[in-house]
Amino acid sequence: MSNTLKFSRLSLLLKNHLVEHKQKYLFYLAGMFFIGLIVMLLALSFTSYYPDNNTYTANREPRTTGWEAAQTVMYLGGLAIFGVIFASVSFVNFNNKGEAIFFLIKPASQLEKWLSEIIVHVFLFFLAYTFIYYLIDIPLTMIVRYNEYEVFMEAYKDWTPVEQRANLFHASSYFHFSSMKDDFLIVYPICISVYLSLTAFFLYGAVLFNRFSFFKTLILGFVTFIAYLIYSSWGLRNFEHFILPDDWNTLSFVKAYSRGEGYSFKTALGDHWTAIMAYFVMFIIPAFLLACSYFKLKEKEV
Repeated sequence: MSNTLKFSRLSLLLKNHLVEHKQKYLFYLAGMFFIGLIVMLLALSFTSYYPDNNTYTANREPRTTGWEAAQTVMYLGGLAIFGVIFASVSFVNFNNKGEAIFFLIKPASQLEKWLSEIIVHVFLFFLAYTFIYYLIDIPLTMIVRYNEYEVFMEAYKDWTPVEQRANLFHASSYFHFSSMKDDFLIVYPICISVYLSLTAFFLYGAVLFNRFSFFKTLILGFVTFIAYLIYSSWGLRNFEHFILPDDWNTLSFVKAYSRGEGYSFKTALGDHWTAIMAYFVMFIIPAFLLACSYFKLKEKEV
């Protein structure tokens, strides 16, 4: 079988994959629904309502309500937890020689097999998770909005006519990132990048390890994280202060800040360069991890 990509073959492979794992995936989606429902009902039961959190004036933007903050935490937390668990069971159980041989000899290229796993375990999962989240969130948010309005109206009765005209009602939003609307173009890509990086890392672990891939990948991730913390703290401690060269101002993407008398400086990238580097990192990390899983799959043997 050639290693080229043929979309008709990829389509057939995807259909075959979904038919083979239909029951397992339906159970997983049902589990997500009921666990999510329990968690969000608990969050709803602990939600407190204050009229100040649901008012705004011409001179003041609406505050982030408690439910809006809870929505963001629950969506991102659930996406990370359920996403890495689902990604960790991608491909097949390579410890089972029968399953592994059947997977490797399927009439499709390694690229097509890899892409089918990415499509199902990263992109289709993201869509399914978001659909299930809003299936639960929208009815509960309707209840929250009703309670918020009731509390607002109770307080409204005791306000003066001037206060009644000045304070307008603001209900909690249905959209889970409404609490981050001011930094949406930065926060949302970061969250998507983190999701892609986590799932790509566990996809790589599913190919790398034959037995107990989830736990081994978890340990590998923890060790990598600790090593990164040690390295970054060492780098900050040793490179925060240094003597700039005479032609430092030719490096237009660097800003220098004096840290006192003498030749001690702190440097930082300019704002636009910081944004460019941030978006580059957000793209390159998940792409690198996905590439690792592909090349590992190409050399996989039973």
